[in-house]
Amino acid sequence: FYAQYESIQPWLQTETPAPGSRERLQSPEDRAKLDGLYECILCACCSTSCPSYWWNSDRFLGPAALLQAARWLEDSRDENSGERLDNLEDPFRIYPLPHQPVVKDLVPDLTNFYAQHASVEPWLKTESATPQKEWRQSHEERVKLDGLYECILCACCSTACPSYWWNSDRFLGPAALLQATRWLEDSRDENSGERLDNLEDPFRIYRCHTIMNCAKACPKGLNPAKAIADTKRKLVERQV
Repeated sequence: FYAQYESIQPWLQTETPAPGSRERLQSPEDRAKLDGLYECILCACCSTSCPSYWWNSDRFLGPAALLQAARWLEDSRDENSGERLDNLEDPFRIYPLPHQPVVKDLVPDLTNFYAQHASVEPWLKTESATPQKEWRQSHEERVKLDGLYECILCACCSTACPSYWWNSDRFLGPAALLQATRWLEDSRDENSGERLDNLEDPFRIYRCHTIMNCAKACPKGLNPAKAIADTKRKLVERQV
């Protein structure tokens, strides 16, 4: 990340002599152009939240470095914009999430994806009286959620899944099914029967053929295919 930041040469580059001991001056209008650019604190949050950066961080500079590149290109005191633009010229292409309708540029339409996530009812459902404090779990019960709750709904796993490409209208996809498993594994939830009934369908879960693209694509290192297999096992066990 820091090597990419340094590659855009984030410092003032000039060819004219420095104006004595005084700083290089800008008009208020020129200075205003830097608003929204210079404030970056290099926390890397924007780059590490970018699916294009996850897949292509070896060549794609990412939002943070490109924001700083824009900052120096907009600086009226800098005299090296041509070289800076040459440094950014590259035949590398950036694409939106695959097999999704595109709204504009890199923005996909994830309406169906979020509707499928909502269909698994990703919240705690109980029938017993609400406790005065929080719903308690043992340490062992809490550990069962590791590898499930960390999903950030980036849609990388679902859009990398061939089964989802072909059947996204009926197959829930790895992301939604990972969340379904998360709530099935939660010891505090008391509605596992209804949750399993909701998945009992030839397409909703059984279109998963364990191709494992989802596990390879996940930026968090999660394994949706394993979670789906665990849920399939639960569906079989309850009929035995």
